[in-house]
Amino acid sequence: MIKKTFTYLFMLTLLISKVNAQNSKPANWCGTTLSKAQLDWLDEYKRNDAAAKYRSKSGSNVAYVPIKAHIVGKDDGSGYYDIQKLFDDINDANMRYDKDSVGIHFFLYEDIDYINNTSFYNDGSQSNPMANSIMASAAHKRPGALNMFFVSASPGLCGYFSPGLDVVVIIGACGGKNATTVAHEVGHYFSLPHTFHGWEGVWSGGCDTIVKNGMSKPSNPEKVDGSNCAIAGDKFCDTRADYIPDRWPCPWNCLLRKDPNGVVINPDPTLYMSYADDACVNRFSKEQVAAIQANYNTVRSGYLLNSPQNFAHVPGKPTITSPLPGEDHPIDFIPIHWTSLPGADKYVVALYRTTNLVNQVWSRVTTDTFTAVLAADGLVPNLNYTVKVMGFNVGYPGNLWSTRLDFTTSDALGINTISNEGSFKIYPNPVNNYFIVNYVTSTNSNFTMTVNDISGREILSKIISSNNNSEVVETNTWAAGEYFVQLKD
Repeated sequence: MIKKTFTYLFMLTLLISKVNAQNSKPANWCGTTLSKAQLDWLDEYKRNDAAAKYRSKSGSNVAYVPIKAHIVGKDDGSGYYDIQKLFDDINDANMRYDKDSVGIHFFLYEDIDYINNTSFYNDGSQSNPMANSIMASAAHKRPGALNMFFVSASPGLCGYFSPGLDVVVIIGACGGKNATTVAHEVGHYFSLPHTFHGWEGVWSGGCDTIVKNGMSKPSNPEKVDGSNCAIAGDKFCDTRADYIPDRWPCPWNCLLRKDPNGVVINPDPTLYMSYADDACVNRFSKEQVAAIQANYNTVRSGYLLNSPQNFAHVPGKPTITSPLPGEDHPIDFIPIHWTSLPGADKYVVALYRTTNLVNQVWSRVTTDTFTAVLAADGLVPNLNYTVKVMGFNVGYPGNLWSTRLDFTTSDALGINTISNEGSFKIYPNPVNNYFIVNYVTSTNSNFTMTVNDISGREILSKIISSNNNSEVVETNTWAAGEYFVQLKD
C-alpha cells in the first residue's frame, strides 16, 4: 500500500489591537585617488608622528572595525556576490592585517544589504551616477562602519576607495580567498597612498618609457638611494622607489625605468599598496602599519563597536535539521533549522541552486538557529536547491560551513490546490485573539498542525483529529505579524 502525504500551507496575518506590535588577473587597476584631506593628514602625521594622539588605542590592543556589506545584483535579484566569498574576504583581510601587527580586526556588522540594480551591478565605477546615488543614500550607507559594496563589474577596475563617499567598492572577480584587493583598498581607506604615488596614469604598460593620456611624470620622483624618500612618492622611507602604475608579475626586471640619477628602479613586489600581482604581495611596511594605526586613532575613531562582545572560538560547524533531504518542499515557506554552536552568537545561511553552487539566490544573517525562505524570496518550483549554514561572532568571523543539505521545491500549496483531497479554511484572517481551522478530508488519519512566525520560529505544534472538523487556536499571547499554518497528515 502506498501512503499519500499531503501538506497544506496557509499564511495568516495577526493583528493585535491592544499591543504595538588583486591571484593574478587581467590588467585591472585600483581606481582610488586619495583626497586632498587624506594627503594633508598624511603630511601632518609625517611631521608629528611622535605625538601621543597617533600612538594609543583606547583600552584595547586590537581595534575592531565593523564592515557593512552591500551586495549588488541585477534588477531581477540574480548575480549576487557569494556570501561564502564575502566571509573569505573578511577572514583574508584579518589574516593580512594581523600578520604585520596592524592590530585591526574586521567583522561583519548586521545583515547583508542586498541591492537589485542592473546599472550599478554592471558598472560600479564613480563615473556611474546611479552607483554614486545608491552608495551615498542613507537607505544603504551605514554611519560608523566601513561600507563595502560588491559589484560584478567596473570597466578596467578591480576596486577602489572613494574618499568623497567614504566607501570601498570591490569587483567580484577580484575578491575572495587569496586575493589582495580588499587589503589594498582598505589600506587606502586608512589613507595609505600607492607605493607609486604620483605616477598614476603615466606609463602605458610593459617595459617602456611611453607617456600616455597627456600626463607627465612627477617633477620630483623618489630616488632609489632614498635621499628624498620622506617628501617624494608615498613618503614612506621603508618602501622602495616605485614608478609602476600597471599590474606586474614579480620580479621586476625592466632596465628602462630609471630614477633622476639614472639608477634603475627596483620596486618591492611584496607590498600590498603596489600593483604587483597577488602572488607576490604579502605585507605592509612598518611605516605603513604605523600610519594605519595613527589614522585609526584620529580620523577613524568613531566606529559603532570598538570592542568585541564575544571573542570565543567557534568550534566545528552546525548541523542542518530541516528541511529534510529527499522531500519536496513548497516554495511558500521553507523553514530552516540547525544546531547551535558554542561561542556563536550569529549564523549566516546561504541558499544556492544545486547545479553548481555558484548561483546564490538568498542569504540571511540571524542570531537564532532558524530562519525561513518565503515565497517573496524568489524560489522556483521543481528545482534542486542547496542550503549551508555557518556560525560566527564579532571576534571570530568563522570559516566552517555546515555540510550542505539538498532539497527540491514543489508548487505553492493552498486551499485551491487540494480540492481533490478535501477542503480547509482558516478564518478570520487577519486575526485578533483566535482563528478557526475548518476542514473536511477524505483521509482517516490525524493531522499535525504547526505554526511558524515569519523568521521560521515554531510557535505551535499539535495533533488535530480528522474526526473533529474544526479546531480553535488562541493567539492572544502572540506578537503582531505574519504566521504560517501548516497541516500535514
